[in-house]
Amino acid sequence: MEQQAGKNIIKLLKVLNILRMYTDENKSISVKEIIDLLDQDGISCERKSVYQYIEILQDMNYDILTIKSKQNQYCLVSREFELPELKLLADAVLASKFIDEKKAKALVGKLANLTSIEEGKRLSSQQIITARPKTTNFQVYIFINTIHNAIAEKKMISFKYSEYNVHKETIQKKNGKIYKTSPLNLIWNDEKYYLLTYNEKYNSIVHYRVDKMQEVKELNTKAIPLPPHLNINAHVQQVFNMFAGTEETVTIKIHHTLIGQVIDKFGNKIKILPFDAEHSTIQEKIYVSPTFFAWIFQFGTRMQILSPANVISEMSTLLNDHLKQYQP
Repeated sequence: MEQQAGKNIIKLLKVLNILRMYTDENKSISVKEIIDLLDQDGISCERKSVYQYIEILQDMNYDILTIKSKQNQYCLVSREFELPELKLLADAVLASKFIDEKKAKALVGKLANLTSIEEGKRLSSQQIITARPKTTNFQVYIFINTIHNAIAEKKMISFKYSEYNVHKETIQKKNGKIYKTSPLNLIWNDEKYYLLTYNEKYNSIVHYRVDKMQEVKELNTKAIPLPPHLNINAHVQQVFNMFAGTEETVTIKIHHTLIGQVIDKFGNKIKILPFDAEHSTIQEKIYVSPTFFAWIFQFGTRMQILSPANVISEMSTLLNDHLKQYQP
């Protein structure tokens, strides 16, 4: 009796797997086709039993649609991930700089297994269409797992850090110095993965590019807790959202064609005030730095700093210094 029950469970799971692999909202399958596929797998099954298995799966809230016809057709309509969701995930993987090309394709292949064979083929056919370079550090995903484990276990990690030389070769910084630090969190910003750590020596939060890390190891040493006066969210806001520098309340005039870019940068809670028929102004606390000025400069005459005077002066000096490089 127990042996027969075990066989029935196997058959039930096989029927579910066939529905997952061979059907979707655009493709259905008949009971005869299910029996033939089971037979190819060395499993004999009666038509009546297949009907029962499908009813059991429907009772278990699997979204199996019955298409009435001379030979009823069945398809698994919805699953854990819908195809548009899988496409979004595949696009993110393929465009990510910190995942090497071979691993990116392997991950997309695994995502394709979460849908039907036909839809999986379409998903796998997606190509790396971005022209941006991907990392050549093939161990990044292993390092990420090590870091996550260390954060969960509240342990320190060690690693070596690398950079490129003029020959485009990867070399270790500081002659292969081993960095030891307390990991806090991982952040994905501008298609790069960063590790936030607490540096006890400088009593500050320090971040590293994960794709530039080498020989990442979890240590048995307990991580040093982040002191209360340091705030991860404030660090992320300062360094990743509007750059490091001196905080100033800056008034900026923007052309109406730049409203979208302003909202993308500061969020939809930013106050936008009228200036003239073609322009508006915003006032925001900003960490002023060359990176901020570069953000302003990319919009040309459509964006202008109105105040304070010291920020205008810094922008003017920066532009004049650059201009001197191109004067004959």
